[in-house]
Amino acid sequence: MCSVVIKSSNLKLSSATIGRTQDFSVSVTVRNSGAVTGKEVVQVYITDLVSSVVTVNQQLVGFKKVEIA
Repeated sequence: MCSVVIKSSNLKLSSATIGRTQDFSVSVTVRNSGAVTGKEVVQVYITDLVSSVVTVNQQLVGFKKVEIA
């Protein structure tokens, strides 16, 4: 049986905290240790820790689909 085994590592953020209008970048290494090529969607979520109004716990702010051999 062939399979795709996805592993991620080396998560890096440009800043530990992000201001309301501040841009930021995220990098992560995604590897496939399985025998066949696969695809993975890497997603980035944020949480507002100091909001003065009720907000969602986590908000999706970016994603990218990557193909890994």
